[in-house]
Amino acid sequence: MKKAAIYIRVSTKEQVGEDKFGLPVQLVICEDYCTKNEHQIYKVFEDGGKSGGYEDLDNDLNKRPALNELLTAANLGEFNIVIVPKLDRLARSLYAQLWVEKELRKHDIEVISVSEPFSGQDPVMTMMRQMMGVFAEFEKNRINERLYSAKMYKRKLGGFIGGQDPLGYYSLKGSKKLYIKEDKIKTIRRAFELKGSMSLRKIANILNNEGYTSRDSKPFTPMQIKRIFDREPLYRGEMEAPAII
Repeated sequence: MKKAAIYIRVSTKEQVGEDKFGLPVQLVICEDYCTKNEHQIYKVFEDGGKSGGYEDLDNDLNKRPALNELLTAANLGEFNIVIVPKLDRLARSLYAQLWVEKELRKHDIEVISVSEPFSGQDPVMTMMRQMMGVFAEFEKNRINERLYSAKMYKRKLGGFIGGQDPLGYYSLKGSKKLYIKEDKIKTIRRAFELKGSMSLRKIANILNNEGYTSRDSKPFTPMQIKRIFDREPLYRGEMEAPAII
């Protein structure tokens, strides 16, 4: 009898609830597999609402505590196999998927996907797992591309693409537009008067000393000043809002 670690993950907070392939469904699939194959379940490692992209591997591991815990337990020899409902639950990025498998293989631990019969270490099975990783990564990139294109199209038409209102503007629910917030006009204009003449920290200090405040009526930080300057095209009326400067 092998001792199995189960790893399940959803990529957005919305999927943590009743999703067609959410955490409860993934868990049942993995538990059923262990029962049928007489594997003893060591522990269920669960990352809810965590990305599987791995644009920055070290940073992403910190954001996925359950996977990090699983790798630590693997290093201690706590189990023999890892069961996942699908390989893309381990990671959508092929690089990340192969990296995790490599780390587990150091301890003779095999990753088994319940939905994809590509277990084993022979060359054919290894190739099939890698191909699944390629398609998972392609799917993620295509989704990101479509979302970006939709946002840019909406911006071109003059619509507000959503998110937190930029300093100096406010939005009305359902209007899809930004409107100037009169009490912040002087703040934005004063910041751009100082741009390029000194450091971000000094600009923040001057604005704070002169009584200007951020969107939340708090003192400015250098990072907030940088965000204002990064949005210069917006404040010049070149994007989805009327001009302030």
